[in-house]
Amino acid sequence: MAMQRWEQGSEFHRPPTPDYAGQAGLASDDAGASAWRQDATFWMSGRAALRAILTQHRDPKRLWVPSNFCQKVLGDLMDLGVALKLYPDTPLEPMAGPDLTGIEGSDIVLVSNTFGLRVQSWSPPEGAVVIEDHTHDPLSPWALSSKADWCFASLRKWFPVPAGGVAWSPKRRTLAIGACSEAEESAATEKLTSMVLKGLYLNGNAVDKDDYRRLSLGSEDGLGAARGAAPSWLVALLRSFPTDRWREARAANLLVLEQALSPVSGVTLLRPSDDAAAFSAVLVLESAAERDSLRHALIRDQIYPAILWELDDPAVTDISERDLELSRCILSVHCDMRYDSDDMKRVAQTITDLAMGRAA
Repeated sequence: MAMQRWEQGSEFHRPPTPDYAGQAGLASDDAGASAWRQDATFWMSGRAALRAILTQHRDPKRLWVPSNFCQKVLGDLMDLGVALKLYPDTPLEPMAGPDLTGIEGSDIVLVSNTFGLRVQSWSPPEGAVVIEDHTHDPLSPWALSSKADWCFASLRKWFPVPAGGVAWSPKRRTLAIGACSEAEESAATEKLTSMVLKGLYLNGNAVDKDDYRRLSLGSEDGLGAARGAAPSWLVALLRSFPTDRWREARAANLLVLEQALSPVSGVTLLRPSDDAAAFSAVLVLESAAERDSLRHALIRDQIYPAILWELDDPAVTDISERDLELSRCILSVHCDMRYDSDDMKRVAQTITDLAMGRAA
Protein backbone atom coordinates (compact mmCIF):
# COMPACT_ATOMS: atom_id res chain seq x y z
CA MET A 1 0.00 0.00 0.00
CA ALA A 2 1.36 3.43 -0.94
CA MET A 3 2.41 5.65 1.96
CA GLN A 4 1.08 9.19 1.95
CA ARG A 5 3.61 11.98 1.61
CA TRP A 6 3.24 14.84 4.09
CA GLU A 7 3.79 18.43 3.15
CA GLN A 8 2.08 21.65 4.12
CA GLY A 9 1.46 24.76 2.08
CA SER A 10 2.13 25.70 -1.53
CA GLU A 11 -0.58 25.43 -4.18
CA PHE A 12 -3.76 23.39 -3.89
CA HIS A 13 -4.03 19.86 -5.15
CA ARG A 14 -7.21 18.25 -6.40
CA PRO A 15 -8.46 15.44 -4.17
CA PRO A 16 -10.76 12.71 -5.50
CA THR A 17 -13.81 14.47 -3.97
CA PRO A 18 -14.63 18.16 -3.50
CA ASP A 19 -13.88 17.94 0.23
CA TYR A 20 -10.58 17.63 2.05
CA ALA A 21 -10.34 14.99 4.75
CA GLY A 22 -8.61 17.15 7.36
CA GLN A 23 -11.68 19.13 8.43
CA ALA A 24 -14.49 16.75 7.43
CA GLY A 25 -16.06 16.84 10.89
CA LEU A 26 -16.57 20.57 11.02
CA ALA A 27 -20.01 22.18 11.07
CA SER A 28 -22.52 22.27 8.29
CA ASP A 29 -22.80 20.17 5.15
CA ASP A 30 -23.53 23.05 2.81
CA ALA A 31 -23.03 22.38 -0.88
CA GLY A 32 -22.06 25.94 -1.76
CA ALA A 33 -24.61 26.38 -4.56
CA SER A 34 -26.30 29.32 -2.84
CA ALA A 35 -23.10 31.00 -1.63
CA TRP A 36 -22.67 33.13 -4.75
CA ARG A 37 -24.92 35.98 -5.78
CA GLN A 38 -27.15 35.28 -8.74
CA ASP A 39 -25.80 38.33 -10.55
CA ALA A 40 -22.13 37.40 -10.00
CA THR A 41 -20.00 36.97 -13.12
CA PHE A 42 -17.19 34.41 -13.15
CA TRP A 43 -13.89 35.11 -14.87
CA MET A 44 -10.65 33.33 -15.65
CA SER A 45 -8.92 35.28 -12.87
CA GLY A 46 -9.38 38.04 -10.36
CA ARG A 47 -7.20 40.26 -12.55
CA ALA A 48 -9.55 39.69 -15.48
CA ALA A 49 -12.51 40.66 -13.29
CA LEU A 50 -10.77 43.83 -12.10
CA ARG A 51 -9.77 44.81 -15.65
CA ALA A 52 -13.37 44.36 -16.79
CA ILE A 53 -14.63 46.61 -14.00
CA LEU A 54 -12.09 49.32 -14.80
CA THR A 55 -12.86 49.10 -18.52
CA GLN A 56 -16.54 49.60 -17.71
CA HIS A 57 -15.64 53.00 -16.23
CA ARG A 58 -14.50 54.98 -19.23
CA ASP A 59 -11.19 56.78 -18.71
CA PRO A 60 -10.95 57.03 -14.92
CA LYS A 61 -8.55 59.81 -13.96
CA ARG A 62 -6.78 57.89 -11.21
CA LEU A 63 -7.01 54.59 -9.40
CA TRP A 64 -6.17 54.87 -5.70
CA VAL A 65 -4.73 51.64 -4.30
CA PRO A 66 -3.56 50.49 -0.84
CA SER A 67 0.13 51.04 -0.19
CA ASN A 68 0.50 47.36 0.79
CA PHE A 69 -0.93 45.58 -2.25
CA CYS A 70 0.19 42.93 -4.73
CA GLN A 71 2.35 44.74 -7.28
CA LYS A 72 1.92 42.01 -9.93
CA VAL A 73 -1.77 42.80 -10.06
CA LEU A 74 -1.08 46.51 -10.41
CA GLY A 75 1.55 45.91 -13.09
CA ASP A 76 -1.07 44.06 -15.12
CA LEU A 77 -3.19 47.23 -15.25
CA MET A 78 -0.54 49.50 -16.72
CA ASP A 79 -1.69 49.03 -20.32
CA LEU A 80 -5.11 50.47 -19.40
CA GLY A 81 -3.51 53.89 -19.07
CA VAL A 82 -4.86 54.44 -15.55
CA ALA A 83 -2.70 56.57 -13.23
CA LEU A 84 -2.08 54.57 -10.04
CA LYS A 85 -1.84 56.45 -6.75
CA LEU A 86 -1.12 55.02 -3.30
CA TYR A 87 -2.91 55.72 -0.04
CA PRO A 88 -1.52 54.47 3.32
CA ASP A 89 -2.89 51.08 4.35
CA THR A 90 -1.19 48.15 6.08
CA PRO A 91 -2.48 44.89 7.61
CA LEU A 92 -1.19 46.08 11.00
CA GLU A 93 -4.11 48.48 11.27
CA PRO A 94 -7.89 48.00 11.34
CA MET A 95 -9.89 48.99 8.29
CA ALA A 96 -10.90 52.57 8.97
CA GLY A 97 -11.37 53.48 5.32
CA PRO A 98 -8.93 55.35 3.09
CA ASP A 99 -8.33 59.05 3.44
CA LEU A 100 -10.22 60.34 0.42
CA THR A 101 -8.86 63.87 0.62
CA GLY A 102 -8.10 64.98 -2.91
CA ILE A 103 -10.26 62.34 -4.56
CA GLU A 104 -12.00 63.72 -7.64
CA GLY A 105 -15.21 62.67 -9.33
CA SER A 106 -13.52 60.60 -12.04
CA ASP A 107 -11.24 58.77 -9.59
CA ILE A 108 -11.72 55.19 -8.43
CA VAL A 109 -10.71 53.84 -5.02
CA LEU A 110 -9.61 50.23 -4.53
CA VAL A 111 -10.12 48.88 -1.00
CA SER A 112 -8.79 45.50 0.12
CA ASN A 113 -9.67 43.08 2.90
CA THR A 114 -5.96 42.35 3.22
CA PHE A 115 -5.23 38.77 4.35
CA GLY A 116 -8.92 38.41 5.33
CA LEU A 117 -8.20 40.09 8.67
CA ARG A 118 -10.90 42.75 8.55
CA VAL A 119 -14.58 43.37 8.88
CA GLN A 120 -16.25 46.33 7.27
CA SER A 121 -15.99 49.40 9.48
CA TRP A 122 -16.65 52.19 6.99
CA SER A 123 -19.18 53.19 4.40
CA PRO A 124 -18.05 54.45 1.00
CA PRO A 125 -18.75 58.19 0.66
CA GLU A 126 -21.00 59.61 -1.99
CA GLY A 127 -19.24 60.56 -5.19
CA ALA A 128 -16.33 58.13 -5.06
CA VAL A 129 -16.44 54.94 -7.15
CA VAL A 130 -15.27 52.15 -4.83
CA ILE A 131 -14.02 48.70 -5.83
CA GLU A 132 -13.42 46.16 -3.06
CA ASP A 133 -10.97 43.27 -3.32
CA HIS A 134 -12.29 40.28 -1.35
CA THR A 135 -9.75 37.73 -2.59
CA HIS A 136 -8.64 36.75 0.91
CA ASP A 137 -12.16 36.11 2.26
CA PRO A 138 -14.59 36.12 -0.67
CA LEU A 139 -17.63 35.02 1.36
CA SER A 140 -17.07 37.10 4.50
CA PRO A 141 -19.90 39.08 6.14
CA TRP A 142 -18.27 42.19 4.71
CA ALA A 143 -18.25 40.78 1.17
CA LEU A 144 -21.85 39.60 1.46
CA SER A 145 -23.13 42.94 2.80
CA SER A 146 -20.86 45.33 0.89
CA LYS A 147 -22.13 48.74 -0.21
CA ALA A 148 -19.35 49.35 -2.73
CA ASP A 149 -19.93 49.96 -6.41
CA TRP A 150 -18.06 46.79 -7.32
CA CYS A 151 -16.51 43.77 -5.62
CA PHE A 152 -14.16 41.18 -7.05
CA ALA A 153 -11.99 38.28 -5.91
CA SER A 154 -9.40 35.91 -7.27
CA LEU A 155 -10.67 32.44 -6.43
CA ARG A 156 -7.75 30.03 -6.82
CA LYS A 157 -6.10 31.59 -3.75
CA TRP A 158 -8.99 30.36 -1.59
CA PHE A 159 -10.45 27.36 -3.46
CA PRO A 160 -8.87 24.25 -5.03
CA VAL A 161 -9.49 25.39 -8.60
CA PRO A 162 -6.96 25.90 -11.39
CA ALA A 163 -8.19 29.39 -12.27
CA GLY A 164 -11.09 31.68 -11.55
CA GLY A 165 -12.27 35.10 -10.50
CA VAL A 166 -15.62 36.57 -9.55
CA ALA A 167 -17.14 40.05 -9.77
CA TRP A 168 -20.41 41.50 -8.56
CA SER A 169 -21.99 44.88 -7.95
CA PRO A 170 -23.79 45.55 -4.64
CA LYS A 171 -25.39 48.46 -6.50
CA ARG A 172 -26.74 46.04 -9.12
CA ARG A 173 -24.66 47.34 -11.99
CA THR A 174 -24.10 45.01 -14.91
CA LEU A 175 -20.74 43.90 -16.24
CA ALA A 176 -20.14 42.78 -19.81
CA ILE A 177 -18.29 39.47 -20.01
CA GLY A 178 -16.50 37.88 -22.94
CA ALA A 179 -16.24 34.22 -23.82
CA CYS A 180 -13.46 31.93 -22.62
CA SER A 181 -11.03 31.35 -25.47
CA GLU A 182 -9.68 27.93 -26.39
CA ALA A 183 -6.18 28.98 -25.27
CA GLU A 184 -7.48 30.19 -21.90
CA GLU A 185 -9.40 26.99 -21.25
CA SER A 186 -6.34 24.97 -22.28
CA ALA A 187 -4.21 26.78 -19.70
CA ALA A 188 -6.80 26.07 -17.00
CA THR A 189 -6.93 22.40 -18.02
CA GLU A 190 -3.14 22.16 -17.85
CA LYS A 191 -3.19 23.65 -14.36
CA LEU A 192 -5.95 21.26 -13.30
CA THR A 193 -3.88 18.33 -14.56
CA SER A 194 -0.99 19.45 -12.39
CA MET A 195 -3.33 19.64 -9.37
CA VAL A 196 -4.60 16.10 -9.96
CA LEU A 197 -1.04 14.80 -10.27
CA LYS A 198 -0.07 16.59 -7.08
CA GLY A 199 -2.95 14.90 -5.27
CA LEU A 200 -1.76 11.51 -6.53
CA TYR A 201 1.80 12.35 -5.45
CA LEU A 202 0.67 13.28 -1.93
CA ASN A 203 -1.28 10.02 -1.72
CA GLY A 204 1.97 8.11 -2.29
CA ASN A 205 1.56 7.20 -5.93
CA ALA A 206 4.50 6.95 -8.33
CA VAL A 207 4.25 10.51 -9.57
CA ASP A 208 7.36 12.63 -10.06
CA LYS A 209 7.08 15.97 -8.28
CA ASP A 210 8.96 17.68 -11.12
CA ASP A 211 6.27 16.58 -13.59
CA TYR A 212 3.35 18.27 -11.86
CA ARG A 213 5.44 21.33 -11.05
CA ARG A 214 6.46 21.66 -14.70
CA LEU A 215 2.80 21.58 -15.77
CA SER A 216 1.85 24.03 -13.04
CA LEU A 217 4.52 26.56 -13.97
CA GLY A 218 3.90 26.07 -17.70
CA SER A 219 0.26 27.09 -17.34
CA GLU A 220 0.98 30.39 -15.61
CA ASP A 221 1.70 32.50 -18.69
CA GLY A 222 -1.60 31.49 -20.26
CA LEU A 223 -3.53 32.09 -17.05
CA GLY A 224 -1.85 35.45 -16.49
CA ALA A 225 -2.87 36.64 -19.95
CA ALA A 226 -6.46 35.33 -19.68
CA ARG A 227 -9.19 37.97 -19.93
CA GLY A 228 -12.38 36.01 -20.60
CA ALA A 229 -15.11 34.23 -18.70
CA ALA A 230 -14.51 31.13 -16.61
CA PRO A 231 -15.51 27.91 -18.43
CA SER A 232 -18.76 26.32 -17.27
CA TRP A 233 -17.02 23.34 -15.65
CA LEU A 234 -15.00 25.70 -13.45
CA VAL A 235 -18.13 27.50 -12.27
CA ALA A 236 -19.75 24.11 -11.55
CA LEU A 237 -16.75 23.21 -9.36
CA LEU A 238 -17.06 26.45 -7.41
CA ARG A 239 -20.76 25.85 -6.81
CA SER A 240 -20.07 22.36 -5.45
CA PHE A 241 -17.78 23.34 -2.57
CA PRO A 242 -18.79 23.30 1.14
CA THR A 243 -17.87 26.95 1.58
CA ASP A 244 -19.07 27.46 5.16
CA ARG A 245 -17.23 24.40 6.38
CA TRP A 246 -14.04 25.42 4.64
CA ARG A 247 -14.24 28.93 6.04
CA GLU A 248 -14.65 27.54 9.56
CA ALA A 249 -11.67 25.28 8.98
CA ARG A 250 -9.42 28.27 8.32
CA ALA A 251 -10.50 29.95 11.53
CA ALA A 252 -10.06 26.74 13.54
CA ASN A 253 -6.60 26.03 12.13
CA LEU A 254 -5.46 29.59 12.74
CA LEU A 255 -6.57 29.34 16.37
CA VAL A 256 -4.58 26.12 16.86
CA LEU A 257 -1.45 27.77 15.49
CA GLU A 258 -1.99 30.92 17.52
CA GLN A 259 -2.32 28.96 20.76
CA ALA A 260 0.73 26.83 19.99
CA LEU A 261 2.85 29.89 19.23
CA SER A 262 1.69 32.03 22.17
CA PRO A 263 4.84 31.34 24.26
CA VAL A 264 7.20 32.01 21.33
CA SER A 265 8.94 35.38 21.31
CA GLY A 266 10.03 37.24 18.21
CA VAL A 267 7.09 36.01 16.09
CA THR A 268 3.85 38.02 15.93
CA LEU A 269 0.74 36.40 14.46
CA LEU A 270 -1.76 38.93 13.12
CA ARG A 271 -5.20 38.27 14.57
CA PRO A 272 -8.31 38.69 12.42
CA SER A 273 -11.25 40.79 13.58
CA ASP A 274 -14.28 39.04 15.00
CA ASP A 275 -16.31 37.27 12.28
CA ALA A 276 -13.33 37.41 9.91
CA ALA A 277 -11.65 34.24 8.65
CA ALA A 278 -8.01 34.96 7.90
CA PHE A 279 -6.67 33.82 4.55
CA SER A 280 -3.55 32.45 6.26
CA ALA A 281 -1.49 32.71 9.41
CA VAL A 282 0.32 35.99 8.82
CA LEU A 283 3.56 36.03 10.81
CA VAL A 284 5.57 39.20 11.34
CA LEU A 285 9.22 38.63 12.23
CA GLU A 286 11.54 41.18 13.78
CA SER A 287 13.80 41.48 10.73
CA ALA A 288 14.10 40.38 7.12
CA ALA A 289 16.97 38.05 8.09
CA GLU A 290 14.81 36.30 10.71
CA ARG A 291 11.91 36.01 8.25
CA ASP A 292 14.18 34.39 5.68
CA SER A 293 15.71 32.09 8.30
CA LEU A 294 12.24 30.90 9.34
CA ARG A 295 11.17 30.42 5.73
CA HIS A 296 14.18 28.20 4.99
CA ALA A 297 13.60 26.18 8.18
CA LEU A 298 9.97 25.57 7.25
CA ILE A 299 10.89 24.49 3.72
CA ARG A 300 13.41 21.99 5.12
CA ASP A 301 10.48 20.42 6.99
CA GLN A 302 8.30 20.27 3.83
CA ILE A 303 6.30 23.34 4.90
CA TYR A 304 5.93 25.82 2.06
CA PRO A 305 4.89 29.32 3.16
CA ALA A 306 4.24 32.31 0.92
CA ILE A 307 5.56 35.86 0.88
CA LEU A 308 2.73 38.42 0.54
CA TRP A 309 4.00 40.60 -0.99
CA GLU A 310 7.42 41.61 -2.20
CA LEU A 311 7.49 45.38 -2.72
CA ASP A 312 11.15 45.88 -3.62
CA ASP A 313 10.44 46.09 -7.36
CA PRO A 314 7.06 47.84 -7.36
CA ALA A 315 4.86 48.70 -10.31
CA VAL A 316 3.88 51.88 -8.45
CA THR A 317 6.52 54.29 -7.22
CA ASP A 318 6.54 56.04 -3.84
CA ILE A 319 6.30 52.88 -1.73
CA SER A 320 7.09 54.11 1.79
CA GLU A 321 10.01 52.73 3.78
CA ARG A 322 7.50 51.54 6.39
CA ASP A 323 5.68 49.39 3.83
CA LEU A 324 8.95 48.10 2.39
CA GLU A 325 10.25 47.04 5.80
CA LEU A 326 6.97 45.33 6.68
CA SER A 327 6.93 43.40 3.39
CA ARG A 328 10.40 42.06 4.17
CA CYS A 329 9.34 40.76 7.58
CA ILE A 330 6.02 39.05 6.74
CA LEU A 331 5.54 35.34 6.10
CA SER A 332 2.23 33.73 5.21
CA VAL A 333 1.66 30.19 6.53
CA HIS A 334 -1.26 28.26 5.02
CA CYS A 335 -4.08 27.30 7.39
CA ASP A 336 -6.78 26.20 4.96
CA MET A 337 -9.06 23.15 4.90
CA ARG A 338 -6.37 20.78 3.65
CA TYR A 339 -5.05 20.58 7.21
CA ASP A 340 -6.17 19.55 10.66
CA SER A 341 -4.98 20.50 14.14
CA ASP A 342 -2.12 17.96 14.07
CA ASP A 343 -0.77 19.52 10.89
CA MET A 344 -0.88 22.99 12.43
CA LYS A 345 0.85 21.79 15.59
CA ARG A 346 3.59 20.27 13.45
CA VAL A 347 4.09 23.64 11.76
CA ALA A 348 4.15 25.37 15.15
CA GLN A 349 6.80 22.96 16.39
CA THR A 350 9.16 23.88 13.56
CA ILE A 351 8.69 27.58 14.34
CA THR A 352 9.15 26.97 18.07
CA ASP A 353 12.30 24.91 17.56
CA LEU A 354 13.88 27.66 15.47
CA ALA A 355 12.92 30.37 17.99
CA MET A 356 14.31 28.32 20.90
CA GLY A 357 17.51 27.68 18.94
CA ARG A 358 17.98 31.40 18.44
CA ALA A 359 17.40 32.06 22.14
CA ALA A 360 19.76 29.32 23.36
